[in-house]
Amino acid sequence: FAIQEKLPLIFVVEDNHYGISTPTERFNPYRLNMFNEDHIVKVNARDPFDVFEKSGEAIRKAREGSGPTVLWCDLDRLSSHTSSDDHRVYRSAEDIASMQLRDPISVLAEQLLASGTLAAEEWSAIQQSIVDQVEKDYVKAEAAQDVDPKAVLEGLYVSDDDSRSPLSQNVTAPPVMPQDTM
Repeated sequence: FAIQEKLPLIFVVEDNHYGISTPTERFNPYRLNMFNEDHIVKVNARDPFDVFEKSGEAIRKAREGSGPTVLWCDLDRLSSHTSSDDHRVYRSAEDIASMQLRDPISVLAEQLLASGTLAAEEWSAIQQSIVDQVEKDYVKAEAAQDVDPKAVLEGLYVSDDDSRSPLSQNVTAPPVMPQDTM
């Protein structure tokens, strides 16, 4: 439908080659050639410049009315899938080590450091500020009250009399679900 109607959609698939702990090489629809590849763009998601270039092309295509694009981003999952998963059980030490060498943040930082674009002190400060921000956000999230399940749908749809409503622009909006279905 999206292709037929030339909808301005961009789908991003992060392909880390694993479905939790199962390698996907024999099950992955992309590798099995199950898709019309006219709308799929392979992206080396380990390279921020490739991501920037390919996503820019997809955005341009969507804006000019040329239909949807699937950005198939090939990347590494650098750690275990969850806190209850240990990828060392199903991945070799060599695989994990080589994957760590491809970490896009580390690779880009090394390039910027080597070129003199980024100083070691700046990089250390950036890393520390990220650690500090994550800790601050974690503490804030832990202290926050749980969301009332009855309020989950609030603000999901606008009312007919709201000037921001698609209905005020003669566009069909999705139906509003009753609040008591939760």
